[in-house]
Amino acid sequence: MNNKILDEYLVLKTKKDALDSKIEKAKKKVLSFMKSKKIKRLDYKSYRFYFLKEFDLVFPLKNSRKRKELESLLRKKGVFKKVSQIDTFFLEKMIKNKEFSPYFLGQLKPFVKVKRNELLRVVKRK
Repeated sequence: MNNKILDEYLVLKTKKDALDSKIEKAKKKVLSFMKSKKIKRLDYKSYRFYFLKEFDLVFPLKNSRKRKELESLLRKKGVFKKVSQIDTFFLEKMIKNKEFSPYFLGQLKPFVKVKRNELLRVVKRK
């Protein structure tokens, strides 16, 4: 293995991580400035900055008492089937852990595509 390639990768990754941190801090400062001035759009040079507010809804965790109450309410309202869906992450985990019979896996096969990913994970040794 060519050590120069590994060294180059580590140097670039370290620089990227440092830049990501600086970018996040600068973004927070820009947003804070725009918020304090009540500016929704800012033109600067040949760029346009937008201050957008988005909201994420947070629901009770799976298997919690509140989640069961929510599901019960949705069933009573008649909308549970519309809002429920297959937990594909859990299904994938079950398939990878071989929790199904070969026969059932064969039945699932037409519905499952295998997508190959190549990952490089680097962890600093202790």
